[in-house]
Amino acid sequence: MVTEVMDAYESHTLPVLKSLPKDYIHSDLNDHNILVGEPDKSEQRRVSGILDFADLVFSYRVVDIATAMAYAAIGNKDGLNTVSRHVLAGYQKIHPLSDKELDVLYYLIAGRLCQTCVLSSFYYSLHPANDYLLVHAGPAWATLQEIWSQPKAKVDEMFKSVCNSQ
Repeated sequence: MVTEVMDAYESHTLPVLKSLPKDYIHSDLNDHNILVGEPDKSEQRRVSGILDFADLVFSYRVVDIATAMAYAAIGNKDGLNTVSRHVLAGYQKIHPLSDKELDVLYYLIAGRLCQTCVLSSFYYSLHPANDYLLVHAGPAWATLQEIWSQPKAKVDEMFKSVCNSQ
C-alpha cells in the first residue's frame, strides 16, 4: 500500500507542487503538539497553543493542513469525516485553499500517514526502548487503509463541501 500511495503521490502531486503557495509551516501538527483550552460558554474548545517547532520549515502551505488532517484522522472510526472536517473548516476560514491545493490534499494526507508508519517503524528498530516512537504507528496504519480504500473523488467532494460552507 505504501508503494501505491507513493506512486500516486509522484504522478499526481509532485507535478503540481511547484505551482502551490509556500509559507513557513509547523509541519508536525498532531495531538501531542496542540494545546486546547477549556470549553467556553457554548461548550466549544479552541486551540490555545502549539508546541514543538523543531520541524518548522518553509514549504508548501497545503502540507501543514494535510499533516494536521492526517493526525486528526488517526484513531477516528470514520477517518476524514469527523475531526479532520473541523480542522479543514477552521483552516479554510483563515487560509482558503485553492482548487489545486484541494486536488492534492488527499495524496498529501495519505503520504503523511505513510511517512508516520514507515518512520515510526524505522526509528523504533533503532531505539526499541522508546515506546513513544510507536504512539501513532498502529492507528496510522488502520487510518491509512481506511482512507486509501475510499475513492479520491468521494473524498475530494467532501473536502469541497467543507470548504464551500466556510
